[in-house]
Amino acid sequence: MAAWADDTHTSVRTISRLFSQETGLTFAQWRTHARVRAAVSRLARGASVGATARAVGYRKPAAFSAAFRRVTGEHPGVYQQAGQDQGPRTTLAAPDTPVVRLP
Repeated sequence: MAAWADDTHTSVRTISRLFSQETGLTFAQWRTHARVRAAVSRLARGASVGATARAVGYRKPAAFSAAFRRVTGEHPGVYQQAGQDQGPRTTLAAPDTPVVRLP
């Protein structure tokens, strides 16, 4: 965010406030959602949870799993298994919305 603020000749606080107003999420929440969204396709292709965690920017698989569960309501292994057997999966939920099942 500091680089964005520098590029736009404004403060990090202004960028943060505008980001929240426009997206309904803090930058950290948005980044987590973006990482989880990127992880879903990797998991569905059969990548391990650890390899997926590293690929989307987490150093520790446990931190990735916790963030993934906060966003989707399920452990990343469920998505990995769903990709293998085409079972039900959940969509990514906004912070205060219920998790929705996909057919």
